[in-house]
Formats: sequence, C-alpha cells, structure tokens
Amino acid sequence: VENALRGLDYPTVAATVSAWAAEADANPDDEGRARAYKYGIRFADEAAAAQRRNPLEFLRDFQHEPLRPVVGAGATPDSMTARVEQAKRAAATAGGARVQFFLPAEREAFGALADNGGDAAMQAAMLIYEGVPSEADQRAVFAEIGPAGPALGYAGMMLAGGDMNAARRILAGQQLLRRVGTAGNDGYRPADLKVDKRDEVWARLNTPGMLPQQLADRRRAADLLFEGAFAEGAPQDKGAYERAVRTVSGERTINGESFGGLVTSRGLNVQAPPWIKTGQLPTILNGMQFVDWVAASGTGGAPFMRRPGGREGAASLAELNGMRLISTGAPGRYHLTLAMAPGTNGKWEVLPDETRAPYVLDLNKLRPALAVRRPDAVMPEAPSGR
Repeated sequence: VENALRGLDYPTVAATVSAWAAEADANPDDEGRARAYKYGIRFADEAAAAQRRNPLEFLRDFQHEPLRPVVGAGATPDSMTARVEQAKRAAATAGGARVQFFLPAEREAFGALADNGGDAAMQAAMLIYEGVPSEADQRAVFAEIGPAGPALGYAGMMLAGGDMNAARRILAGQQLLRRVGTAGNDGYRPADLKVDKRDEVWARLNTPGMLPQQLADRRRAADLLFEGAFAEGAPQDKGAYERAVRTVSGERTINGESFGGLVTSRGLNVQAPPWIKTGQLPTILNGMQFVDWVAASGTGGAPFMRRPGGREGAASLAELNGMRLISTGAPGRYHLTLAMAPGTNGKWEVLPDETRAPYVLDLNKLRPALAVRRPDAVMPEAPSGR
C-alpha cells in the first residue's frame, strides 16, 4: 500500500483510497482489498495530519522530495531559493494552506543563532537575503523566523528594506547585550540611556493602531540597533536613540534621500511605505482619486461609510480625505478612522468596506501608478530577481 501511495500528491492519495473503498464494498469477500483499504485510510490520515502540521513535512515524508539544508552546514543561497519554491508549492497542494518555509527543527536552529547574535547570525540572514529575490518573500521568511529568533527577525526586516548596516548592528547589539553579566563579557558596558529617556522618544513617535506585540518588537529592535551603533562609537543620547527608532520603523537613505519611516499624517504618526520619500505620504494621499481608493483596497471592497440617520453607502472622496490612517503593522497597509484616539473600549473604530469587513488601504497596489504620477516622490518598483 505504501509503495502504491507514497510519492503521490494528497488529492491523488485521497482519490486512490476512495477507489479502493469502492472496490472493497463491491467485493466483500476479498480480504486483500479490505486490507488495502484499511491501510490506505491510515496512510491518508497520516498524510493529512502532516499537511495540517506543515506542508513541507508531507513533501518530505510522503512525496519523497528531498529538502536541502537552509541553516547550518550545507546551507547556500541556492538551497534557500529552492526552499521558497518548495514551500509555496507544498502549501498550494495542501489546498491553499499557510505557507511555511521551515521545519520546526530549522526554526529552532535559527533561534539559537539569533540568540547568540553576531557574525554567524548575520551570515544566516545574508544567506536568506541572497537566496530570496522578492522583498515580499524575504519579509515573509524573516517573519516566520521572528518568534523563534527575534533578533534575526528584526535584522532580516532591515535587510529586506535594503539596510545592511542596521541589520548588522542589530545582531551585534544582541551579541553584546547577551554577554553583559557573563564571564565572557570582557568588561563591556552597555549604552547608558535610561528607560525614561527612551520612553520620551517612544511617546513622541508612537504609531497608533499597531498591536502591543508589534510595538514591543519594534522597541526591542531599536534597543538592539542603538546598542550596536553605540559599540561602533555612536553617541548614547536621545537623538541617537530616535535615529534607531526611525530606522527600525522603516526609514532608509538611498543616494542621499530618505524613504519610508515615520511621518505625521492628518494628526497621527504612521509608517510610510519604504518606497515613498520621507514626508511625502500626506501629499500622495491628498492627490488620490476615488478610483485609487477602490484599486488600493486590500480586501477588494470599496470603502463604505455609515452616516448619521442610517444613510449608508460608498464613502465620498471628501469623506476619505478627512480620514486618518492607522498602521496595520505591515508596510504600506493601513486602516482608516475618523478618530484621534481609540474608543472607550481601547479599540479603534475603523472604516469598513462594502462587504462590512475592515477596509485596508494597500498603497503597494498603487505603486506602479504612483511612480508614474509622482516620480518626484515615489521610487519605481525594482525588477524581480537580483
């Protein structure tokens, strides 16, 4: 039974076992068919469980497709390229399951590298960066590593944004802070900027709408970057810490010009997309037409307005121009609100779309059009590949 089923994709396994079931029902006295069906069901159940856990497990264990190493000995950028393709294909075969790029043991290995920080962790990050050509895929890969190895996840997001120095300093900061208080400390003293001073910076640069865990991750990344920069001779004052916060919030300098980062838009701080020049997001929003708001819908539905007196319908351009953006935590994606602060329940009242799901403004969808319309403010999309 295993020889007949192993190597097949799951839909074929399920169809084959169903056919065996029909044969067993049609031949009740044939014990061989009954046994084949029994073991086929067990095999199919085990295959289905592997697909639910991680489609890569099904690929390896049930389709006999080898997985090349992506961390540690033998890992190369080419093996990372192959892994991304395998992960996407495995997820699609599993009926559109969530893409998982790594097996549990691999995530643990990345976590150990991240915990130690330093050059070894940077090498692992660079292997991913060089092996995964798409920025969106790079972010997805590093986001999967993040829970097991936060420092590597933070550094990876900096790499995906094109800031190699920030990535290296974050991992250096992780290594330095891990040494503090240990026998291998060698007398290193961490940056002496008190928590209350850091709190002052965060209060001024607060980004509404982000989840507490997202804000905590961003703050930890800023602390590590600040530490790594301090070890290289940067000052340890609030100005230097603010630069670290702005950097981990996506601000980067390309050919002497700043892109992305934090910007005040309609009274609230938001994180601008990394391809819009710093400070230009408000002018981009003011120039959008209603068709742009529909085309940029992350849910596919047009923005919808609930008005006093029960007058509901599509939001007008004037109403949209009065909305404030709150960050979702993903670059270039925002919710809209009329409020300046969350409600009494601590939650933001956000604009829905026509399906009544929360409307998401995804400016990434408009990037090609905006690059033509506003070449003074928008970086054209880079060609795929390296």
